Amino acid sequence: MSRLAFLLALLLCGCGRLQPLPVPVPPAPEPDVVLPVPAGPLRVVIWRETDLARVPEGQLQQFFGPDLHAWFKAHGIGYRIWDQNISTTSLTAPEWRAAAEVRPKQVPWIVATNGRKTVEGALPGTAAETIKLLEPLLP
Repeated sequence: MSRLAFLLALLLCGCGRLQPLPVPVPPAPEPDVVLPVPAGPLRVVIWRETDLARVPEGQLQQFFGPDLHAWFKAHGIGYRIWDQNISTTSLTAPEWRAAAEVRPKQVPWIVATNGRKTVEGALPGTAAETIKLLEPLLP
């Protein structure tokens, strides 16, 4: 029997039914990473780039000046100011390790949470603006 006749016989008897190829299902988009942070005191991480040549004066004052640091201390707020390239392997406290997993979209960047509400975005231009941003998170 010729090859064509054999294929025709298979098709006629239903044995050689052509099956459509399965359509690949695209993977579901990954959800935004939501880190389990227990409710509690306000914690703040300010991300910066140590090698950044030009940072506005108001933001430099937030890194090194007394105003924001004094406000954090007066309210018992745990805070860290980290370079965006920090290694998370050296962090032992779970709340700070979890915070280090949230990488900034730009620098300087601020992430603050009290476990119930989180604020994340570009660091405001002055300490007063940053305090105004964080005040709603206070208990």
